[in-house]
This record gives sequence, C-alpha cells and structure tokens, in this order.
Amino acid sequence: MFKIDSGLFKHMRNLVSQNNRDDLTPIIMKENPLNLIVNLFILLFLYTAISKILDHHEFRIQLGQSPLLSSFSDYAAWLVPAIELMVSLMLIFKRSRLAGLYASFALMTMFSAYIISITRFTGFIPCSCGGVLQNMSWNTHLIFNLSFITLGFIGILLYEPPRIHKPVVSNNL
Repeated sequence: MFKIDSGLFKHMRNLVSQNNRDDLTPIIMKENPLNLIVNLFILLFLYTAISKILDHHEFRIQLGQSPLLSSFSDYAAWLVPAIELMVSLMLIFKRSRLAGLYASFALMTMFSAYIISITRFTGFIPCSCGGVLQNMSWNTHLIFNLSFITLGFIGILLYEPPRIHKPVVSNNL
C-alpha cells in the first residue's frame, strides 16, 4: 500500500510529543498550582459573564441604580461581561495567559475598589455581580475578591513563559 518514511514519521511524532503535548492537553487536566489558579479565574469570569448576559435587563437596572455607575450603565452592562469573557479567553490560551493573569488581577482589584467605595461612601448599595455571588454580604464579597486578588498575584509570580523550541536546521544536504 503506502510506504511512510519511518524517519520522517518518527521525527514528526517526537515533535508532537515533545513540543506540542502541552498544547494538546487541556489545561484543566493538569495538576499544578498555576493551572488551578487559571481555571478558577476562568470559571469565575465565565460564570459571572454568562449570568450577567442571561439576565442582562436586571444587570443593567442594577448598574443604573449605582450612584457611581448610573451615568454610563447602558455601556457598562455590555462592557463588563465582554471584558470578563475576553479575560477568560486570554487565560485559556498560553500565548496570552500572563496578560490574562494581569487582567484578572486588575479586574478583581477594580471590583474590590468599587465594593469599598460603594459601601463606604453611598447609602444605597445595589449588587450587580451576577449568579450566586449576589447572595453574599458585602464583607463576604470583599473577602472573596481579596482572595482572588491574592490568587492572581500568586499566579503572576508562578507564571513561566512557554519554552519555544526552535527547529534544528541541518546543513548536511
């Protein structure tokens, strides 16, 4: 039938097994602290973004009731879940994972700053978090966010850039 050059086939198999195996293995299947942190952020942002999109009308109303966000609640109602989805995508792909970790850290810091400012400086406190997170008290929510800020910081420290394997070029022709 077909004869495959065993040397070429073996070389290609080695390239896939050595260089790209990490790319072919889902990140959820790996067991190390960085991937646990990344997966927790992906789960958090996908869950909250989808909750906000599915209940978009209520989310927009809650943002409109916020004294800090009322003037641009229509834009923020789409922008916040879009950013959460974008950060999730950044975390999924290895090339953008470090940027995704920085974005996660920044986003959780901004959410925490919002919680602190809304609880300290305003009388009315609407919750527009999405999903079961809406059921948390503000103090619990702040502790939750600070935990994820800490995880983001640890994730940035643990991150190692992916190794780039350059093909070996032979001058023997």
